[in-house]
Amino acid sequence: MNSYEILRRLRAYQEARPVPKGATLHIAVAQDEDLFKLAFVRMGGESAPWGIAYKVGKGKLKIQTVPEPRNREQVAEMVARFAPVLLNHLHHPMFSQAASQGLESHLPHRQIWLPNASHVDMLHMLAYAYSFTRRGPADRMLLLNAFGRTCGWLFRESQRPGQIRVIDAASALRNSYSFPCDDVRQQHTGYLLAWLEAKGSRAARWAGTLEAERLTVAVTLDPAFERDRLQPANEEYNEARHTGNETKQERLTKVIHDRLAPELERRIELIDKTIQTLRADGRRTNAGV
Repeated sequence: MNSYEILRRLRAYQEARPVPKGATLHIAVAQDEDLFKLAFVRMGGESAPWGIAYKVGKGKLKIQTVPEPRNREQVAEMVARFAPVLLNHLHHPMFSQAASQGLESHLPHRQIWLPNASHVDMLHMLAYAYSFTRRGPADRMLLLNAFGRTCGWLFRESQRPGQIRVIDAASALRNSYSFPCDDVRQQHTGYLLAWLEAKGSRAARWAGTLEAERLTVAVTLDPAFERDRLQPANEEYNEARHTGNETKQERLTKVIHDRLAPELERRIELIDKTIQTLRADGRRTNAGV
């Protein structure tokens, strides 16, 4: 943290509100049709996604889940259903007609937005899992290889200073405002948005942000929610799978999906709010971006 940031942070504490950083924004938000909003959730201790949510621009939210995230085959099938959507959005030559015709220089700049840094890390995990996978049918294997390499490229791109391809929503807010809180709490996108939306007295603003902080944003679910709402259904599903009870498996698959869906939807909503906040800020985008 440099002296400029220290002064901004102190001013934010003094005023109990976020303080804009500079006269321009350093994050360029693409057009709606070029925005791909993506979020994951996973079971505690696992590296594979339990559910994936995505939304292109202002389009319809799509959510995919599996009943058992420790089952590699189920997760691979879920990822294989999702992969073509992401690859097509990024103009992958195997899935984009324009890219396959050599028109890359005329294609719009596509962005991937994620709720916070833990979701960016999931791209790295997916790259590790699928870039060189040799499991399953040949056509699915080739698809997952392409997807894994793309996730690896996105993760590496996210680490490059100044890039505007892979956007961590919490980081975008931190780069635009100085907040009256420590660095660790600034990883929570909902907490930062609560500060930007807070109204009323100083005490009321602090209380409102603490309430928002209680809702997890990371890929890992709230431990109590997972233990009380998901684990029993997951155990029932595994028992039904071992006994071959397909009717019960179908019912529990839906139960688990319905309980995971609001968690994924809330994370996508945080991305939407972040984009709306930056667009409504009023400062122009820095020409250097």
